[in-house]
Amino acid sequence: MVWRSSTRRSSGRKPDKLLRLRCGRPRWSLVLVGSALAVIGLAQLSSVPGPGYSAQTGWLVLSWTYVSVPVEYDTLQTRLRHMRPQGVQVRRRSPVLVWVSSPSGDTLWKRLYTPGGIRGDVGVEVYAEIPVTGKFRVELADAAVHLRSELLQVERGSAVVVELREGRFLVRQR
Repeated sequence: MVWRSSTRRSSGRKPDKLLRLRCGRPRWSLVLVGSALAVIGLAQLSSVPGPGYSAQTGWLVLSWTYVSVPVEYDTLQTRLRHMRPQGVQVRRRSPVLVWVSSPSGDTLWKRLYTPGGIRGDVGVEVYAEIPVTGKFRVELADAAVHLRSELLQVERGSAVVVELREGRFLVRQR
């Protein structure tokens, strides 16, 4: 199939010379070379792990549920004042900031967790897997509490699971 110019020929003019596109069957050599390159590329991509997923790192796993302190008591804010039932109060809880720092105080990882629920009165689920190696400290802060763990040693190929129970960090090695 050949695409041709759709210009009309006038009696005294030569036809415009336009680039003609030739559409035919694909050449089998190009199909084979392209398929081979795709297979090699996929094999190469699957053999290289992503960033932080090498055997040179350990894992610091944070996993707990934390109910932060109530920040304010206020009347129901979802309705207009004249439509609110009397005596209804809402407890809003403060957001929780969790971070991992080095012994020198440099912050390696930081995340802010906001309380769940429609009114922000439910605790937060903290879960994170952080690829690190060395000594680190986990810290948690909300409006009234600041908790610090002891220095945690994370070695290559190991996982350190940190949980929060009764106001203290508990550490398990895997």
